[in-house]
Amino acid sequence: GRSWRCPYGTQEPCTLITNAFRDSPGVDVVMENGKVKGYVVAAVDAVAFCELDSAGNVSNTTGYSCTEGNTDMWGLWSTTVQYAAGGLTPEFYVVTQYMEPHETDSPKGVHQCKPDLSGCEPTYQHNYFGDPKGLTVEYGADGGPAAYLVADGRNKVVWRCPYPGTTCEVLLSEYFNFRTIVDVQVEPAEDGTPAAWFVLDNHAGALLRCPVGVTPEYGCNTLVQGLNSPHGFAIEWATHPAPDLTPARDFEHVEPDESAFAARAFGGITCFFVVQLSLLLSVSFSTLQVQEV
Repeated sequence: GRSWRCPYGTQEPCTLITNAFRDSPGVDVVMENGKVKGYVVAAVDAVAFCELDSAGNVSNTTGYSCTEGNTDMWGLWSTTVQYAAGGLTPEFYVVTQYMEPHETDSPKGVHQCKPDLSGCEPTYQHNYFGDPKGLTVEYGADGGPAAYLVADGRNKVVWRCPYPGTTCEVLLSEYFNFRTIVDVQVEPAEDGTPAAWFVLDNHAGALLRCPVGVTPEYGCNTLVQGLNSPHGFAIEWATHPAPDLTPARDFEHVEPDESAFAARAFGGITCFFVVQLSLLLSVSFSTLQVQEV
């Protein structure tokens, strides 16, 4: 149940965000007016906001000061921040519920939580969701949210849920020969609309890139393979143009162990971070070389 902040490109140790919650598989950076405000954490039965103090300090023993919302939900997995048009202000914390609640018959799906955590509301709940875990927001050319993308491992699909709305449609289907999709992210074009989707396949141990308009006949490009039970990934962004993609690379498997991490920023892609069972890995976008973080 621990969430960590791991500085990139330095030898500084990871610092604890929180260990106050049981099983915390989801975490995302909360930005406001271009600065890091804190972190939103999705635990199996809670959503919490962990705030930086006025000096931006953290402690690797006690963690951040976290506020738990009154969500009354069970079986949460992933979380992401939905920003209002312009990208400066958090509009919702969005979470996926991959397990049905113990005491209700409500189906699995996606929930919106207010930034002050005064409550969460179901947005997309459907019996056709099999195992909704990975989640991201697709933005439109106006900078506002256009859809939620949900990775459904059991059904081997990526759902696209137009926003606002109540129903979802299949974006990438089982005909692409996915095995167990656990996470999805968007590669934006210059106008902010999707140019491609990145898909993480747990059982295949691979990170794939699926260009907009791709068909099962041609399939998605495998960027990295040989991952040992990956559970999630995030993208490091910069401002320079992304280089061309090179073929997939293999690397040695490791013994499994529990861990979790995620981090996001904005710009052009320089690096992927992949959560493997015992390691946090960085994958250079220019060379697709894999290193331990």
